[in-house]
Amino acid sequence: MGVSVFENCTSLTNVTLGNMIIGASQFKGCTGMIAFTVPAQINSIGESAFMNCSNLTVITYNAENCTLMGSYDNPVFGGSTSITQFYIGASVNTIANYAFKNCGSVTEIHAAPANAPLFTGFDTQYGFTDIAQSIPVYVPCDRSSYYQNATCWNHFSNYIEDYPYLVIVTTN
Repeated sequence: MGVSVFENCTSLTNVTLGNMIIGASQFKGCTGMIAFTVPAQINSIGESAFMNCSNLTVITYNAENCTLMGSYDNPVFGGSTSITQFYIGASVNTIANYAFKNCGSVTEIHAAPANAPLFTGFDTQYGFTDIAQSIPVYVPCDRSSYYQNATCWNHFSNYIEDYPYLVIVTTN
């Protein structure tokens, strides 16, 4: 999809993506959106893609190897001041720098990968700088030390081991 395809579509509430790129300003100003799932196959999210989505509260991020997400001056979620939760899927390996820039309203992060996803790019120090250090970060059981020692993830001080390993219980 191209640049600004759905820009200012205030009645857009749900979308299913099949391509590998979310273009610049693609969902900018889509105030009807309250949640969005970034699919596994996405490898690039353009500048200001979700800028000013003022009612967007929950992001589920499943992109396994997204290496480009906005820029310092035009972060992906800039102005989307209602985002409170990020869910990071178990298969996510990398997160592009600036992914969470201007996301100061985030109150919790749920990270399912066994190992902390790597931040890519030359400015990795901006990984979580706008998010409070004390928010709870939920990680898999016995994995908090991997997150606490990883670049950008070491920004946080409140790790909660919450994701148990898969246990299958059968009864007769």
